[in-house]
Amino acid sequence: MAHARPDDLKHLRAQLDELRCWPRLKERSPGIFYFGAKPFLHFHTEGSRLWADVKRSAGGWSEIPATTKRDRDAFLKCAAAFYEEIAGVRLQSNRL
Repeated sequence: MAHARPDDLKHLRAQLDELRCWPRLKERSPGIFYFGAKPFLHFHTEGSRLWADVKRSAGGWSEIPATTKRDRDAFLKCAAAFYEEIAGVRLQSNRL
């Protein structure tokens, strides 16, 4: 299982743009996001499969598929829910 390279993330442009707008979330390198000083989200790829690992407020990581368009839309909603748990805020977005 390898970390996704920037080219692997090309189909996630809209979702990544949305993540970049979330308060206190910083993209330290392409597709690798931190909430403050703590890792929050990154992507992996294996063959044609792409997925995100997203940190939960309880401490563990959740693997969320991001290969298909349907996956990517569901991924963003799931990531938003985890973000809201950690940040203690409600996101306002047209994409969610």
